Amino acid sequence: MSHRVFNIEFEDGHRLFGIEEGVSGYKYRQLFASSEAAWDCRRTGDFARQEPATAKATQEAVVYDPDESWAFDTRASRVAMWLTGPIDLEECEAEQPGKFGQFGTEAPKEVAQPIPLRAGGVEVECPYCGAVAVQAHKAESAPADKGAPIESPVVAHTVACHACRRDFIYKTITV
Repeated sequence: MSHRVFNIEFEDGHRLFGIEEGVSGYKYRQLFASSEAAWDCRRTGDFARQEPATAKATQEAVVYDPDESWAFDTRASRVAMWLTGPIDLEECEAEQPGKFGQFGTEAPKEVAQPIPLRAGGVEVECPYCGAVAVQAHKAESAPADKGAPIESPVVAHTVACHACRRDFIYKTITV
């Protein structure tokens, strides 16, 4: 059976490597620091089969096979050495039908998160990929017709996920 080493590239240029079955196209999600380490694991057949517990929480945006014509955006964890996002264009389309499908773009998903009035930010989970990031939005106030500003109970912010790069609406709910 034929195999090949693929690579993924993080935004800072760091690369990790993985193994793909040549005939079936199956990609193992375990990643390695070098192509030699990937080949060594292939020879022994000792692949990790279960996603590490820290993989989703530490995932980052990456490009799959950045030097090839079929390169695409996905996600991986350099800490867990695991490919967490789509492993091929079919999975990309299933995850982001508006980007690839014929029906146009869907409205972005929304997340409502309570935030204390004086807080500087809050952890928000991406509704698409589950990555968590601290959003530095403060509870907002809106001007009143007369007198002092009033606190607005809900304010919407459009944010882009650091891992999957998809926009979603994050609504702060003042508590």
